[in-house]
Amino acid sequence: MFLVLFILPFLIGYCLVKLLTKLKNPIIIFSGSFLFGILLSGSLLYILDILFVKLFSNYILGTVSYSIIALTTVIILARRFGLYKEFKNDLSEIANDIPAILFLMVCIVFSCWLYYHSLSTNSVNTTVAGGCWSDTMFHNATARTVSMGENIPVQFPYFAANSKYHFMFDYYSGKIGQLGINTVHALNLMSILTLIALFLLILEFGRTYFKSTAVGILGASMLMFHSSLAVFPWLNENLGSGFFEKILRKSGWLSQKPFEDWGLFNLNVFINQRHFPFSLGLLLFIVMVILHQRDLMAEDKNSFPSGALRQLKPILLIALTAGLLPFWNAVAAGISIIIIGMFAFSMGFKNKNFILMMIGAAFLAGIIASPQLLYFKSGNSVLSEFPKLHIGYYLEHYEAKNPIDLLQHGIKKLPELLVYYLNVLGIKSLLILAAFFIINLRKKYESLIFAIPFLLANLFQFGYILYDNNKLMIITLVFLNCFAAYFIVWMYNKLKRVTRILPLLLCSLLIFTVVAAGILDFMSIKNLGVVEVSDSSEFKKWIVERTDPKSIFLSNFSISYSDNPITTVTQSGRKLYVNDGGSAVFYLDERLNNAKEIFAQNRNINEIKDMIRREKIDYILIDNNLRNNQSIQLNEQGIHNNFKVQFQGPDFIVYAAQDK
Repeated sequence: MFLVLFILPFLIGYCLVKLLTKLKNPIIIFSGSFLFGILLSGSLLYILDILFVKLFSNYILGTVSYSIIALTTVIILARRFGLYKEFKNDLSEIANDIPAILFLMVCIVFSCWLYYHSLSTNSVNTTVAGGCWSDTMFHNATARTVSMGENIPVQFPYFAANSKYHFMFDYYSGKIGQLGINTVHALNLMSILTLIALFLLILEFGRTYFKSTAVGILGASMLMFHSSLAVFPWLNENLGSGFFEKILRKSGWLSQKPFEDWGLFNLNVFINQRHFPFSLGLLLFIVMVILHQRDLMAEDKNSFPSGALRQLKPILLIALTAGLLPFWNAVAAGISIIIIGMFAFSMGFKNKNFILMMIGAAFLAGIIASPQLLYFKSGNSVLSEFPKLHIGYYLEHYEAKNPIDLLQHGIKKLPELLVYYLNVLGIKSLLILAAFFIINLRKKYESLIFAIPFLLANLFQFGYILYDNNKLMIITLVFLNCFAAYFIVWMYNKLKRVTRILPLLLCSLLIFTVVAAGILDFMSIKNLGVVEVSDSSEFKKWIVERTDPKSIFLSNFSISYSDNPITTVTQSGRKLYVNDGGSAVFYLDERLNNAKEIFAQNRNINEIKDMIRREKIDYILIDNNLRNNQSIQLNEQGIHNNFKVQFQGPDFIVYAAQDK
């Protein structure tokens, strides 16, 4: 049953991509159709859910209605435009594409291992890699508030309030879970399929943009296995006896520079940020559609509007894709709109139709996206402060007195910044630079467009956590990795005219130096410690069976990375009143003060109970983590005297916060 939310989105995406574009490449069509179908279906499903919850307090009618709408749409479009035959032909073409099939098989194995290695379940326990607990368990908690709770519109699981953060990937995973599958599997399936789609789109970017399968494969490999100069000190320190054993047992990220020890440029990003490959794939799909449209219009000199009106369908697809992205990934949405606008001039000023169409697409996408972005910045949202000017990513914030002062500071710090990125990006950064000198003028301009996210990451801070700017840099690297790969392939083709063996050896050595750091950090992924979390305890059973799905729990302000009562609450689909996991999205001070007053019990009990009712707190959970929190004056006896015990575990107690 849960497959409905994979199959129908793909089919509706396929129908619309075929009808709105003249794309002929089946791999781009299939990959893009899946991603676009999920984007469109998830957005429609969310609107339907809100409608049926508001009107009938029903959390499943939205899925039923979506399924009927989607299936009907697919049948009508497929029959009306004869898409059955085209679908069969596209499948046949892919089946005959041996390199793509082999690449796909590798991607499937790699993606399945990556996501199930870091998060898995046997229905009794959930196993999560310690290195990705903070993000991965949050994703699962959000999904479970949808599948096991009643969380429409979506509220933040660690701070019970309407979410001010991109949440749709987890919401959609929760809807899949609602149809009878554990959310661990739902998240993993979403992650696996979207990462595979991203890989295939990178492959086709290399094939269509650089006319080389090798470029696509190398570009995808460079995204997974990053390049860092930190590999060379590690090799120097560990060469010798037991070298290969040290590689196999390696743990901890390679690091020499700030933020490298967080694993921000390696596979750690993808196992933590499970929604990220989805938005990367959609951004790449947008670019592929634009490039295809540009090539089609290269010879179209008609004046606007007669020529442009014939080409509005792909522009609608581009604008809709970028415009619907904010609730899935706000940063990717903003970058998509900028890139669309900048591509308007990728043909120079030779084609007015193309310029007007791209500007129109960016404008339309902006209109669709703006209310979502403004919503994120509204109310009690920390995001209302951002973006802020911050020159140089990891560099300390500099308060400029005037623009001249700022420019001087930037020039002064530029060498330090270049050295930082040479270390973090390694040999690959030099290959990207070398590629810039051998590509044609149009590709030079487009490489600068692809570099915009990287530039913005070094000019502004976009969220509460500065190092999250790394996602902007990865967006750039999705494209520029292929430029680096192109230089290697170009060099091989040039050298093989002179000799046969030497170019293969040189290029193999060069590829190894680029991905060596990534290979070592891959071993760190393999050797991540794991934490077992009970998914079938008596406490969880009590929460699921005896508490309202909308229940809000008040407890300690932080979650230990372990199996503990608060984790059981969040993995049971219930929400927390306040937790420091919400600090990147919400201002916590007011709720923290309220919580401290409730725990201290030093006010009139009727005033405290009035506050609890006003704040809609349903349960108070006291465990050892709360008892040992030195920032809280816990009056446990006062709470025991004033509230009724609802559940008692070996070292924790749950009280009913309100009389019902």
